[in-house]
Amino acid sequence: MVEGGMYVYSVVSTESDVGMETTGIGDACVCVLSLGDIAAVVHQCAPVPYTTENEQMAGEWVLTHHKVIEEATRSFGTVLPMRFNTIIKGDEHTVRQWLRKNYEMLKKELEGVRGRAEFGVQIFCDESTVEQRVLENSPEISVLKQQMEKMPKGAGYLYERKLSQHMKEHVSQELEVLSKGFCETIGEHVERVKVDENVRVPDEYGDKRLVVSLSCLVHDDDIGKLGVVLDEIEESGGVSVRFTGPWAPFNFVHLECGE
Repeated sequence: MVEGGMYVYSVVSTESDVGMETTGIGDACVCVLSLGDIAAVVHQCAPVPYTTENEQMAGEWVLTHHKVIEEATRSFGTVLPMRFNTIIKGDEHTVRQWLRKNYEMLKKELEGVRGRAEFGVQIFCDESTVEQRVLENSPEISVLKQQMEKMPKGAGYLYERKLSQHMKEHVSQELEVLSKGFCETIGEHVERVKVDENVRVPDEYGDKRLVVSLSCLVHDDDIGKLGVVLDEIEESGGVSVRFTGPWAPFNFVHLECGE
């Protein structure tokens, strides 16, 4: 007998085994398996990860994974999202065994994100804005720039290289100062905040410098307050704010079915 598998999208708060009006990866039938007042959103699958060399198909699988989690969020409110390709070897009984074994931990995680959602905040600035701040705050750079402007083109070449190197270093330092400041300001108005690494910058911001990218866990009651703070940051001049969400709290929940 070939062992089966159960693909797990998320854990939710509900007391009923119900179907969902959505299909999963590969048009699989998605269902909800409960244990007491928690449940797993799953579909039956082979007991091996989904793999393909077709990048388009792989992308569609990931999008479907997120789509099912979004549907679960609309249906049940609070969800613990699982990573793509989270598979339990076994059947419905095995899933319920996993829920029973990890019940206390899962309940604690659900309570920790109840009434909360994840939002993304990216702050960009124009290169010229940062360079102007550097010139205003760094006498050394200002002096080099003035000296270079007074020199003949050929003689000023070395100064130009020196100025460029100093400007690059000071711009990097200025971005770190701005990033830290924005993190502290935004952190005062959210429950948890994480700095994102390896961020993909949208094409419409391709001509700007990314100052900081944050994932924020925000209580429903504080979303408006955060919006006001972000408006104030953008109105301060020289920066653009990209605010996305709400999302399931992917960056604040880390579950493995082996736990």
